[in-house]
Amino acid sequence: MKKEFLLLLSLTIISIIIITPNTEWDEYVYLLNAEHFAGNQLYFEDIRPPLFPLILAITPAGMQFVIPLIFFSAYLILSYFLAKEFEIKNPLTVVFILLSCPIVLMYAEKYMTSIPASCFLITSLLFMKKHIKSNNNFFLYFSFLSAALTTLTRYVLGLIYPLLIILYFLFAKKKNYKELIISQLFFIIPIIVWVNYIGIESFYYAYLWGGGASNPLTYLLNIPMILGLTFTLLFFTRLSFSKKDSWFLFPLLALIFFFQIFSNKQPRFLIPALPFYSIILTKYVNISAKKLLILLTLFVLVSALSAQYYYSLFCKTDMTDLTTYFSNKHVNILSNFWPICSYYTRNTCYALIEDFEDVASRAEYTNSTYIVVSNIYGKTYNNESFTHSGFIMNKLINEDCEQLLIYGKE
Repeated sequence: MKKEFLLLLSLTIISIIIITPNTEWDEYVYLLNAEHFAGNQLYFEDIRPPLFPLILAITPAGMQFVIPLIFFSAYLILSYFLAKEFEIKNPLTVVFILLSCPIVLMYAEKYMTSIPASCFLITSLLFMKKHIKSNNNFFLYFSFLSAALTTLTRYVLGLIYPLLIILYFLFAKKKNYKELIISQLFFIIPIIVWVNYIGIESFYYAYLWGGGASNPLTYLLNIPMILGLTFTLLFFTRLSFSKKDSWFLFPLLALIFFFQIFSNKQPRFLIPALPFYSIILTKYVNISAKKLLILLTLFVLVSALSAQYYYSLFCKTDMTDLTTYFSNKHVNILSNFWPICSYYTRNTCYALIEDFEDVASRAEYTNSTYIVVSNIYGKTYNNESFTHSGFIMNKLINEDCEQLLIYGKE
């Protein structure tokens, strides 16, 4: 076990060193929301759940990069204890399988919510399992509190709430309805506090923003990215489920089903399901422990290299010139990449999503005196697009794979 742990630790460190992720749109939003909670009213999206940016907000300046790594470590550790709780013979194998999934390594260092929300989701299940075993009501309270934290980290993972109710009625030998009702307050109160802060309509807009249609076969087509080479181990499993397997079967099937019917599909959405997949694979794979360890070691290395290759395909633009241009300006800006624009210009950027003929009214409504557009986000803009609205091009920042155009009021 000690040798396996040292191997696992080494592979994890090597993977983190190898992978240099690019920063995604949503990451800029969470970083700016964190600034909002810290008192810098530069940019804020109230359709986003609050917990992760709140954690970033209370983190000392210059140390925020540690937070994703802490959650990534917690994700692996909690998955280990989840496997141990369900009496998996070698729970470290579960962690090896998780590291063999490229999508997990791809998001290990990112300011995104899938891994942090997974941590709270697993915690809620662990507390519920503890309550079932001990009948200690404090575990019941903490289970639903963890479910609330899961929801406030990633709204769609509020799915854990009905799953906890189902598991309670399925496994609790002594059902205490009074305590069950009391425990609901630990879920409801944190949600109400946040709804009172942002307003119920923000959830509607969050639904609209996340409702973009995707290819129904997205997850199937991205199996190599989601599962890596571990899917080959499925051919060596002997499945024989019992009632107690419901603890990890229900969450796995519910998450897969929900995200399949959810219109917007992205491979990272299945990160919360992977610990349960890993437990099932570990429990039922029919390969000797020694051979499995060798295979998984190779799988982890392939996973890390695959993740880095994926990121190498993306455009990485140096925003220094953009930051410098606006360094002494305090203005409002229209942009087709507005959160990224706000982050680098340190000015408030508004969404430029209207048709060209509406630019003038949009600029007047937002009191914007500049327009900043990128050729890789949405429409292709040119000088003629804005001249009739009273804007002229002031600067062209021409990078290898991205052009940034800055327009100012005449």
